[in-house]
Amino acid sequence: MKNIFTLIVIFVFAQTITFAQQSMTLYNFQEVPQASYQNPAFDTQTKQTTGIPLLSSIYLKASNTIFQPGDLFTSSEGVVTFNSDKYINSLQDQNRLGVNIAIDLISISQKIANLKFTLAIRERISTRLTLPRDFLAFPFTGNANFEELN
Repeated sequence: MKNIFTLIVIFVFAQTITFAQQSMTLYNFQEVPQASYQNPAFDTQTKQTTGIPLLSSIYLKASNTIFQPGDLFTSSEGVVTFNSDKYINSLQDQNRLGVNIAIDLISISQKIANLKFTLAIRERISTRLTLPRDFLAFPFTGNANFEELN
């Protein structure tokens, strides 16, 4: 079961590159309580807010330059063929795979007179893996002389 889940995650990241501009978007949403993450001076009109886990704020950014299905497989007249040369030629010198996640575990804010008190616990995870071209080409070329392949 664990291997299937890992395979699904890898396949999803290989399929698409997602872009999100969390900081730019939240900065302009002054009525959203999470806007204070970018600028603590933002003040919403709400007197009280409560954020519960997995429902209040979730941010996910995934990036992938290692693998695109169109680079490894080609389709012609309904027949899908494996094309390792096209994949090797599409590789960059440095290939990256990254994930950024931010989840609000709990957040509470209360406005009293002209003061606003906020407590938020937020989990942030940021990972990036960088692999050289030769490492990714190795399964297709073996231990051949890489100087001749480049």
